[in-house]
Amino acid sequence: LYDGTNYGDYASASIVDGTPPTVSSITTGAITETSIQVTVSASDGQSGLATSNTYKYYLNGTLKSTQTRSSYTFTGLTEGTSYTIKVEAFDKAGLKGEKSITASTKTIPNVKEKLKEGDYVNYVDKKGQTRKCVVLYDGTNFEANGEIQIVTMETVEKVVLANSDFTIVMNSYNNAINILNDKAEEYNNSTYSNYARSVGSVPNNKDSQSGMHTTQFGGSYSGKLRETDNNYEKDYNKMKVINGGIHKIGTTYWLASRFVEAGPVQSIFNVRSVGVFGGLENGYLCNVTSDGFARADAVGSRGLRPVFTLKPTIKVTGGNGTEESPYTLGV
Repeated sequence: LYDGTNYGDYASASIVDGTPPTVSSITTGAITETSIQVTVSASDGQSGLATSNTYKYYLNGTLKSTQTRSSYTFTGLTEGTSYTIKVEAFDKAGLKGEKSITASTKTIPNVKEKLKEGDYVNYVDKKGQTRKCVVLYDGTNFEANGEIQIVTMETVEKVVLANSDFTIVMNSYNNAINILNDKAEEYNNSTYSNYARSVGSVPNNKDSQSGMHTTQFGGSYSGKLRETDNNYEKDYNKMKVINGGIHKIGTTYWLASRFVEAGPVQSIFNVRSVGVFGGLENGYLCNVTSDGFARADAVGSRGLRPVFTLKPTIKVTGGNGTEESPYTLGV
């Protein structure tokens, strides 16, 4: 009798919401290596947005969450990866609007990108010990062929080069650089670093050493012991200026370098070292004299301080590079 269009009717027809919500934007918030936060801006001019289960959040087409909040954080993601994020918004009539965006997680920086000279780094060595280290060469230094090299802030063990037998100690002296480098290599964790060397060896040629020393007075030992070298200079001079001086660590340690004191009646053969207060010292191993006398000395125990050459692809996974919070490394 009356269809709801008549002015005099007391009856009325219901208004039906046929317009879906509008999703005007999806904006990203905090983004880490493993998470992306998004915030949705949506509205509905008719029935209004639904009061529960308002939003559905999808990641690469898979529903991850349904909730009322207009903000959501996707977690458990892969670093340096691009994702398609879609959000559906619902109104009280059950209609939906949607929008999609593409967002990427952060890339975890590698040591080549992150580490700078003087930064502190925690290094887990082959023996499972965490060693606090400092970046000695940060990849921009020609002295290290662009490699990232870190030096321990402590000695890891004592190395004895001396012996009461002259022939044995002469061999120790002649092979001191190899002995110290080989000992350092025992601490090299191949997960993180390509190789280890003793501090004081040449940064871009760890096995470099001098030729043989010819004594000024001749004799049977002339040309049988190695000559002075300046291997130590690159490392030692660099350590003196980093962070106010990291050459002084409160204990004596070897430098993989030799020094010959050639006097008028004797030649004294030393392996260089650094003292408790950071000064250069000589670890006196043996001497030969003009009358043909050869003597070994018992002064030959010093600490070993390794330098590790990091793999450039290793990631910096935590810390801020300070002494209190060294960077941590990961693969």
